[in-house]
Amino acid sequence: DRRRFSSESIVHMRNEAKNLEALSTVAKSHPHIVQFYDYFEEKDYIYLVMELLVGGELYEDVVSRVYTESHARYMIYVLLKTVQYMHAHNIVHR
Repeated sequence: DRRRFSSESIVHMRNEAKNLEALSTVAKSHPHIVQFYDYFEEKDYIYLVMELLVGGELYEDVVSRVYTESHARYMIYVLLKTVQYMHAHNIVHR
């Protein structure tokens, strides 16, 4: 609902959509980057069309489990390899 956002926030959202589109273009085959398909604006709403992700919030999952050292090491490895991939394509995760 775009009425919840300031005009400055809407500009930021448009820029974020452009960045997601660029990332999806280079990351079509990357298994750890969500796919972005399209962006639409109407008078009252803004739509971001993305891959459906199920399973809940990452933070909630992290705080609800007890990780073994090997599992935590693997998670960090995947995270850093994905960020490295993004950096190789001149995209910085914030």
